[in-house]
Amino acid sequence: MNPQIALTLLVLMLIAGLPHSSSANPRRLPLQIMDSVLRDACDAGCSKEERDTYRRNIKFETHDLNGDGVSEFFVYIQHSDWCGAGFNCSYWVFQRKRNAYRSITAGYPVLRVANTVTRGFRDLESHGKLGACRLPNGSSGWQIWLAVLRYNGKEYDATEIGPRCLSK
Repeated sequence: MNPQIALTLLVLMLIAGLPHSSSANPRRLPLQIMDSVLRDACDAGCSKEERDTYRRNIKFETHDLNGDGVSEFFVYIQHSDWCGAGFNCSYWVFQRKRNAYRSITAGYPVLRVANTVTRGFRDLESHGKLGACRLPNGSSGWQIWLAVLRYNGKEYDATEIGPRCLSK
């Protein structure tokens, strides 16, 4: 293939937000993912202003959950409609499959990648802060609601663990 044509195609794919073969952490969220998150966030209806505000406040991080060299996208909207007091933001997680992205979990706050693995994917933990608590030794801690998410071969299933008091 002509090098100029190849470069032009790569630039067009990056501008369009389409997936490409690079495993480096992307700087921009693919348009397909952004559209999916906004569609989900506004499924009950949003004004143009709300939609634009959500779009400006979409944040993401990437983690390679299955060790294939292609990072999954952890997406959240940093806005009071989606995060309680600036934390506990609800996340969407997307995996690249061929030339598209698919959601593998959504709606859990504060997702963290665990050290355990189920069906080739790292488990996830959701820690929703509830408030202060007292540890058995008398020191102060954070009361959290814990859920563990494990990959079932297609998406993540959550097991609600319940409230836990953790050291600060």
